Amino acid sequence: MAVIYFDIGDTLAKAEFAGDGKLVFHPLPGVIEALETLAAHRKGIISDPGEGQAAQDRAKAALQAAFGKYFSESALIYWGSKKSTAIFEQAIQASGAKGEACLFVGENANERQYAKDAGMRTAATPQQAAQEVAAAPRPQAEHKREL
Repeated sequence: MAVIYFDIGDTLAKAEFAGDGKLVFHPLPGVIEALETLAAHRKGIISDPGEGQAAQDRAKAALQAAFGKYFSESALIYWGSKKSTAIFEQAIQASGAKGEACLFVGENANERQYAKDAGMRTAATPQQAAQEVAAAPRPQAEHKREL
């Protein structure tokens, strides 16, 4: 896979506001193990933190605190609505790959359909993403024949 894009809420983590108003992401069971399994792959985020820059800033800080080592390419992090193909098309373009080389992981079936409509492959959970990547055909190297 060129890039594996993840939704956050209810896919990677449960979101909670702490007493000080800070957003905190609590990784769901098995997520860290799945991310470790996918360590060799580029990873990004496609998630909707809510309206406004303050919501994005809170989500960025929470993402860094909970999952920073897994999502280090800021160009692969997209915040916004997933109610059309637009954000998925932007993410594909940013990956520099074809849509079928990108995988969107999200629990919401409607969002997965928009990702498919944009040309991405999809999985409902990080664990399924790890299985999908393991089962994906590997490109075969071309062998040149010497004459």
